[in-house]
Amino acid sequence: MAPSVELYACGFNAHNQLSFNTAAPEATPKDIHTLQKILGGTSIRLLFAGWSTTVVDVNGTLRSHSGFLKLPAGSTASGIDSVFGDHTGVLGALTVDGKLLLCKDDDGDEIRLECVDYGSNPDNASAKIAHLTIPGTGKVYISPFPSPSKSATTSIDQPPSTTTSSIAPSAPHLLQTHTSLPDLLHPPKPATTQTHRLPHPPTQLLSSASTLVALLPTGEIYTWGDPRHQHLGRTPTPSTPAQEPGHVTALGGIAIRKIASAGWMTGAVSRDGDLYVWGGR
Repeated sequence: MAPSVELYACGFNAHNQLSFNTAAPEATPKDIHTLQKILGGTSIRLLFAGWSTTVVDVNGTLRSHSGFLKLPAGSTASGIDSVFGDHTGVLGALTVDGKLLLCKDDDGDEIRLECVDYGSNPDNASAKIAHLTIPGTGKVYISPFPSPSKSATTSIDQPPSTTTSSIAPSAPHLLQTHTSLPDLLHPPKPATTQTHRLPHPPTQLLSSASTLVALLPTGEIYTWGDPRHQHLGRTPTPSTPAQEPGHVTALGGIAIRKIASAGWMTGAVSRDGDLYVWGGR
């Protein structure tokens, strides 16, 4: 029998975003002060946890607290790599092969996701998106799929070691910044796209209220954005200012496997299972 997986949560619940009992969401309190089980299944992937919305893949079905996410014909939940949004809720998703899906008008208890032909834009010919995140500033940050010669083979789920590792040097990986989703799809003329440089293509790219966080295949973390609330996890310097990606050296070479970021806090799980949290001050 397949092993059972359980999802626990606590915190702010005014929008019933932690209430997956769709028959009686009001049965869940508006604030959950201790960890409680909210879902169970043979497989669970937490894809999006926003201020007012939570999206999970439960046994191959995409669910939110308000119902289900309807995928384009021929698509499956296993083909969804990530879901993105902002304080208003879910805005779209990325497939494992880099296609961009955007949410359309709600249809009853469903949120429809439709494929957007991002690659048809002449400025983005043959473009595929590996990561997309929207911080509280409303800007859109994307990490394009790297070329095969730049691709890293390190997996965040099956890491090779517990210390940060070196990868053969390559040209810096450029992250793109757009003012909004419409700007991403139809850049103004002249183009106003900004870029940020990372040493390698990230395995995760996340954002919070005012900070960007990137996890590299080496197990290193880079942050940039608003330096308040100790949210960067590092002290900005003239060589690595707050608004440019900088290495979080306070982890002391400990390789990180997975990161999460929201509000004014960031968490990181090391490859040997320890949890590190910073920010929120």
